[in-house]
Amino acid sequence: HSTSFHFIMFGVAVAAVVTLVASSVDSCQTDMDCSLNGQCAANVCRCDPGWKGADCGILNLGPTQSNTVGSGQIYPALGSNTSSWGGGIVFRDGQYHLYVSEMANHCGLATWGTNSFVRHAVSETVDGVYRPAETVIEAWAHNAMPWITPDGDIAVWHIGNGNESKPLVSGCTNGTTPAKSGARAQKGLGRRVGTPVPVAAVPYSSNPAGPWRWMNLTCTANDGTNGVCILDNPTPVTLPNGTTLLAHRAHGFGILAAPHWGGPYREVTDVPPPEDEFSCEDGFLFLGKHGGVHLLCHCNGVQGYPWDDHGRHAYSADGIEWRWSTERTFPPALTHPDGTNTSHISRQRPQLVFGADGAPTHLVSGIAVASTNRPLPWQQGCKSLDAVAKPCDLTATVIQSVLP
Repeated sequence: HSTSFHFIMFGVAVAAVVTLVASSVDSCQTDMDCSLNGQCAANVCRCDPGWKGADCGILNLGPTQSNTVGSGQIYPALGSNTSSWGGGIVFRDGQYHLYVSEMANHCGLATWGTNSFVRHAVSETVDGVYRPAETVIEAWAHNAMPWITPDGDIAVWHIGNGNESKPLVSGCTNGTTPAKSGARAQKGLGRRVGTPVPVAAVPYSSNPAGPWRWMNLTCTANDGTNGVCILDNPTPVTLPNGTTLLAHRAHGFGILAAPHWGGPYREVTDVPPPEDEFSCEDGFLFLGKHGGVHLLCHCNGVQGYPWDDHGRHAYSADGIEWRWSTERTFPPALTHPDGTNTSHISRQRPQLVFGADGAPTHLVSGIAVASTNRPLPWQQGCKSLDAVAKPCDLTATVIQSVLP
């Protein structure tokens, strides 16, 4: 059956028609109990293509292209001695364009706080290895997230200011950071809320390779004045009424709204992490086929190491009241055609690719190459299973198909 929703209007929050009730894995009463990723029929969730589970909160992930370790890696190419940390894909002009966070000077993820920059890469197929093209934002810039604006331009959201505020780490050769490099491992990665990063402007262009114009972002403070946005890991989505919502990392996620994607944004609500999670971050907002707003992210179920990275999914009928699906949305493992899998010590930065019908077709994420179940020879020198531990901080961007 169909369900009507009222989205938040800028300046006025309108509650959803549907009464929010506790999720149940045993039965459903409305489409809300199916994570807005399916329809409730005879008290059973009938999930949309790409989703599965009792409440349609699990991505129906397919296998990688082959059974070998490294299958699914799309950037950089295997053996390129470079680390990357996730990105997003846009199809334009007959090619697929990846905007990805790359570590400069062939260093590893331990240097993300100094060496990360945003790279544009190109492929003829969505799951092919992407060829490096030009730099979109110089270091320091991290957590690349391309997004199509209401006008059809490509905007590349990120954190950082593109200015080399700290010296780049050098002396790396194989995509990892030498233990004696002097680089400080960024231990806060994905574990707790640090100091939010000012996001003064976002590059956007109608051409995947630029030239890039810059949209200055503004946020409204509690005293009503507009100024620079202080955000961490921002992710936008534009609603049918023209309002743009922006999620950013807070205690869980803060949700902001603006009449234009450049602002001025104001805080409207927050989405605390589920009770069974230690922390959640790296949000990716998108609109659903049955209305409402969806938030895909990665969460960590424990404090400390080894990390317990996995995906979670939140959803809202109106952008104000949010619920979490009951099950984990994706695991830290990549599944192979023969039924085996490679479980990585970390999997973060999830972003979806969608088909023409609005269904998800692929999941892109950043992984730590080191594996818990198929360890590589060089892991013998690792002191801890930590994606930012030198010299075992080799990372890559991978893709996994989403089955109908």
